[in-house]
Amino acid sequence: MTLGQLQVIVNDLHSQIETLNEELVQLLLIRDELHMEQDAMLVDIEDLTRHAESQQKHLAERTLSK
Repeated sequence: MTLGQLQVIVNDLHSQIETLNEELVQLLLIRDELHMEQDAMLVDIEDLTRHAESQQKHLAERTLSK
């Protein structure tokens, strides 16, 4: 292979690396957003569970006091 052909291959590889790095960054940003959404959902579930348990306890106490 000539030096020119090797340079074309190197340039193509650099281009592919740059494209893949940009794609990776975008995918990592999406992953981070999904993790934040998941964390928010888990907090909501925890809050709802606590509220449901509190309601259940309150209803049980009312039932026992009658």
